[in-house]
Amino acid sequence: MRPSVPPLSLTRPEAIGSVNHRLTKDNLCLPCSGMNSPVATLRGVVRQLQQAFDLPVGPSLPRSVRYWATEGLLRPSGLVHTGKGRSRTFGPDEILRAAILFEFAKWDITVGTMKVILQKIYEEQGKLGLVEFVKQRPGSYISFSFFGWPPQCQIVNGRSMPKQSRSMLSIDLTKLVSDLRL
Repeated sequence: MRPSVPPLSLTRPEAIGSVNHRLTKDNLCLPCSGMNSPVATLRGVVRQLQQAFDLPVGPSLPRSVRYWATEGLLRPSGLVHTGKGRSRTFGPDEILRAAILFEFAKWDITVGTMKVILQKIYEEQGKLGLVEFVKQRPGSYISFSFFGWPPQCQIVNGRSMPKQSRSMLSIDLTKLVSDLRL
């Protein structure tokens, strides 16, 4: 006689190794077909970035997006390492985050500095989604001033930079949302 084995066993990556790491129907959230927000695979994210920034087709952008996901800068829905034949999926907030990261990459900003900047954006946006945060934000630009070593940054809300800062980066988030059609 065969032992009873559940037909489906799912785990959350952060819970693996804990005593109770099985997902049940009560704590499992899957995207449903009735969602009104676009979900894209890695290829779809790359295609949207290519259209928004008028970029040629090439291998470097998909490689960058994959790297950002592996480094934790982009958070796919589900697992980062999906395995063969399964695609990572990204929601609209992650598509916008990929566009922000692309803007950073154009200026050769390192991944470590990108993480610091994204952390400041997370703190500023609070519980809102990134796209919703941009749409509710009073100004279209978000500016960051940089100082110290290791790199630190803060969001500049006024017209003047902090005294300890020598450099500043500004990104038009509203234009990114518009160009990406989010």
